[in-house]
Amino acid sequence: MTEKITGRVYLIGAGPGDPELITIRGRELLRRAGAVLYDHLSSLRLLDEVPAECELIDVGKKSGSHSMPQGEINEILAGCAAKHEIVVRLKGGDPFVFGRGGEEIEILRRYRIPYEIVPGVTSAVAAPAALGIPVTHRGSSYGFSVYTAHTRQRDLPDIDWSHSLEHETAVFLMVVASMKAVTERLLEHGHPADLPATVVESGTMPEGRRVTGTLSTICELARRHRIGSPAVLVVGRQAAVDVRCSYDQLSGCRIAVCGTASFVDRTAEQLRLRGAAVERLPVLKVQQLDLDEAELDYVRQATWLVFTSSNGVQSFLSIMRRHRYDMRELGSVKIAAVGSGTARTLEQKDLYPDYVPRVYTVAALAEGLAGRLSGLERVALIRNREGSADLTRIFDRYAVEYRDFPVYAITPDRLTVENFVSRSDYFDYMVFGSSAGVRAFFECGGLCGTHCIPVSVGPVTAATLGRFSSGRIITASQHSTAGITDAIIRDWSCKN
Repeated sequence: MTEKITGRVYLIGAGPGDPELITIRGRELLRRAGAVLYDHLSSLRLLDEVPAECELIDVGKKSGSHSMPQGEINEILAGCAAKHEIVVRLKGGDPFVFGRGGEEIEILRRYRIPYEIVPGVTSAVAAPAALGIPVTHRGSSYGFSVYTAHTRQRDLPDIDWSHSLEHETAVFLMVVASMKAVTERLLEHGHPADLPATVVESGTMPEGRRVTGTLSTICELARRHRIGSPAVLVVGRQAAVDVRCSYDQLSGCRIAVCGTASFVDRTAEQLRLRGAAVERLPVLKVQQLDLDEAELDYVRQATWLVFTSSNGVQSFLSIMRRHRYDMRELGSVKIAAVGSGTARTLEQKDLYPDYVPRVYTVAALAEGLAGRLSGLERVALIRNREGSADLTRIFDRYAVEYRDFPVYAITPDRLTVENFVSRSDYFDYMVFGSSAGVRAFFECGGLCGTHCIPVSVGPVTAATLGRFSSGRIITASQHSTAGITDAIIRDWSCKN
């Protein structure tokens, strides 16, 4: 290698699956990366964190289907360090727990490329824990061992298979293809046939599940339940333990939430607080627009600013900052918000709405605000480029003086939908926060699972859902995140 090295390589553990379990240091580096080499063990949602200009390289390492040899990965890694200041090698779990991080460091040391190791949460502990298995417990398991069931020669590892598991726990990673061989080897070396064994699939993810049996039965149970990768096998007394909370309002409930990132994050947080396992599906990307000086001049002279979404608030304030305006430019302007979520976003910026309709719809906002105007006010609509026609139609009917200012646009994220489709059957509910989210999901090939019930934030979104789904649709009576949560809790409680 003759190219001059200008960058630094960061071997980052992506964690056990759930993208929220990456370390703070790892996430910060992703947000500054010039290049990211990632594999199938990393959550693709983490790639949403990288800058727009970041070079993304899929090195596709997956058991049984290596799309790129390790040697080629090593060379690409070195080449990226010659072009980028920050190069991230994103590896599932922890780079040094069967992640071949040591091999990649060898090539970095050979070329004297600076590097840093950012540890990650390993699935050996996190996957069992997420499904209720503590690998150690006072009086029951005084330690645990972690093994790979997938060696370079595709043989079982050369370990002491007779080592007692009376007061210890054994965890086998990458085990799906080798589970029969592992259990047979343990039985051959004297472990009792009734020793508890649990296989955990997709631990830490919303679709995560576990199947519990014994050394003699776990293979057949895994086959019957169609357990697939990624999975770990836990053997020992602790494998029979399940300490998951079973009495939250949404314990055991799996929910996917579709919409913009801000809607998805707000809703997912509320549902998680009630015990649900939540998959975030930001199927809509927000592109901030700009306002010119003439448009900003109208806004400065407006009597009312009308916000129909949290994204509108955030985009408008970004425009203000970009033009170096602060709220003094708006004088004594009054503010209207479509609902509690938008109002909360305003309040977080120390802006307190003067009017929020009792019913959180654009039509209710328009009707209610029109009734408050004297006829002399100037109204600035701050919203999405594809905003609802109900607002302007009602204002036209009341002869309200207004101008429409699109401050953001939304576009569908096809990759998010495509990555979800194969897992859709695992979910009980799918939440939609807007008609745009519905269209983005289904028009990009999205599917509601066989037993999955769509949940709508309000009647307009429900009507759009009806074009794509012929089954039952739950509509929140209160058109907000809280209303969505209450509607799901009511329905879930009837089932359990």
